[in-house]
Amino acid sequence: MRYLFYGMFLMMILGLAACTPQETASISAEPVQDTAAVEPIMPDKPVLTLGENGQGTLATPVSVGEDYGVLVTVSFQYRDKEGKKQITGIGEATVENAKGWFHVNRVAEIDREHIYLSDDGWQATVPFTYYVSLGSGYDAYDSAAVISLNADMPMSQP
Repeated sequence: MRYLFYGMFLMMILGLAACTPQETASISAEPVQDTAAVEPIMPDKPVLTLGENGQGTLATPVSVGEDYGVLVTVSFQYRDKEGKKQITGIGEATVENAKGWFHVNRVAEIDREHIYLSDDGWQATVPFTYYVSLGSGYDAYDSAAVISLNADMPMSQP
């Protein structure tokens, strides 16, 4: 009887040992990434994108010191008037964590009362407030994006 018990115990141990490599082999070799932890690559300069349908965006890097940064994207509308582009409206601003923050509120508040649009319509200064956190409540930071349709800034195709 004792040998029967040891035999069953040994078979159970060998059975568990045989299962372990199969379970390990079924686990994916690629680690699952937490999408909240993935930070976009922050460009050195603002990147302007002009679509053919009169819609454009400006992606602007904004830093707080050396350790914290966000990427703010401001949408806008424009038109061609006599071969020159003019800004006709400002859309929304979105924010992405680029470096260091624990939480970032995705939507920035545009201060629409203080948007500056040049007389020729080629340039707009768009002030905004964004909200970020290091884990203990959100703090507000103010900044501005400068959309310039005739400046030498990196251009992206839609």
